[in-house]
Amino acid sequence: MKKSLCSLIRLIFKSIKKNKETGSPQCKGSNGKAGETKNTHDKKNQNLKKLFAPGTYSEKSVQDNKKKITNKYEEMIKNDKKLIAKPEGASIIKPMELRLKYGICLSCRKELDVGDWCKGCEAKKFEQNFKNWTSEHPKIDQLIQESQLNATNGLDYSEWIDYREIEGLEYITEGRLCKIFKGIWTKGPKHRMDPKSNKWINVPNVTVALKEMGKGMNLDQFLREVQNHQKFLRDHESHVLRCFGITKSPGDDIEITKWLKDKDSRYKPTPNTYIMVMAWANDGNLLNYIENKAHDEKFTWYKRLEMLEVLSDALERIHSKNMVHKNLHCGNVLMDNKDIFQFPAISGLALCNQTEVPVGVISFIAPEHLNGNLKFTTASDIYSFGIIMWVICCCKLPYKEYKHDSLAVIMNVVNSPKISKDIPTTYANLMKRCWDDDSKKRPKASELRNIFLEWKKHYHSNNSEFLIAEEARLNRIKNPDLFDDVLSL
Repeated sequence: MKKSLCSLIRLIFKSIKKNKETGSPQCKGSNGKAGETKNTHDKKNQNLKKLFAPGTYSEKSVQDNKKKITNKYEEMIKNDKKLIAKPEGASIIKPMELRLKYGICLSCRKELDVGDWCKGCEAKKFEQNFKNWTSEHPKIDQLIQESQLNATNGLDYSEWIDYREIEGLEYITEGRLCKIFKGIWTKGPKHRMDPKSNKWINVPNVTVALKEMGKGMNLDQFLREVQNHQKFLRDHESHVLRCFGITKSPGDDIEITKWLKDKDSRYKPTPNTYIMVMAWANDGNLLNYIENKAHDEKFTWYKRLEMLEVLSDALERIHSKNMVHKNLHCGNVLMDNKDIFQFPAISGLALCNQTEVPVGVISFIAPEHLNGNLKFTTASDIYSFGIIMWVICCCKLPYKEYKHDSLAVIMNVVNSPKISKDIPTTYANLMKRCWDDDSKKRPKASELRNIFLEWKKHYHSNNSEFLIAEEARLNRIKNPDLFDDVLSL
């Protein structure tokens, strides 16, 4: 920890010394007098030596050390922002706090963008590699190449992934727009820079989801979905499912059979079809997840509020990019308890920004759209989010009590699912706001996120509705008959 920090500090001193010896204009005082410049920088050097002396800081986190150094440095040079001169032929130096934060590229000696990532060097490597691959479609090649040339770290670009790098395909499910498979990406994504070889080390044998372009989707729709996911690659806290890149299934049945884990499976990828390679969710979609949680003592109200806070924040980030999801339902909310940094995550961005009214899961579509005449808005997504709130608190899908009727007719009559008497009143009222007949009265995603944060903050207070509801929930788990009766209300 100290070694890397000291190396960076030595670079700073070296630059300061060079500026003093060469009399760089950027190191002169406001009146340009050399004597004043020398005295000023001698004093600053003494202060810096005291600041960076061995043993000055205890063994804290790197971030804490960087913050202390940056704050003190800024205080000392607040009237002199150009302490370090621009090296000949180099780009303009970034503010000192960024150099302290990210360091210097070992290849070109320019400041790094994020972590070990040098945008200039990595862009050259990507460009040199363009001749070694092709998707066999110019639009896809262009989409991937542009994302690589503009990448600012090891996570915010797409790759062309040769199908030979993926093994052991398993069929999972399919819908109108896609088929989903599970596989192992043997090469895996970039992880960290090896300081000795100055090369990136990948994480091998990563489990991935493979989303095949379905019969109901054309190439433009497929590319639109990839682009929509790309918009969130730089936002590592977005909780929008990550897309690693694109691959293409083999062109003949023999190669496809080799690709499968179960060679006799009747569910196979379509030959010569483009496929999105995405992060895998170990716990499946939200419906798979909550069906196993109905009697789980650990699936507390606090846990549910955490999930909803994350999902509302993800939805707010989607809306902030002038996007409307249009197909928000349990199947497009993915879960993985082992990866809390990426999940829960929203997926299924294929319909975002399409002008036509999509056909989704009817029970999650706002009633005003059932006639197919009204344009989808962010308020449409909020209605869908309200249904997700109901699913999370009741651990089942809505309208199951109407087995023999048309769901569209039921929704026109009932408008919203029945609410159990054991759901906290404030929670029930917020769901009702999401289902308001007047779409303009529905809350924004940002308001939902703030409400969930506030409920979490006061969760353990004596008068918390959620704490009371949690005690009642645990009592019901101990009495299964009562539990079933309550959920059927």
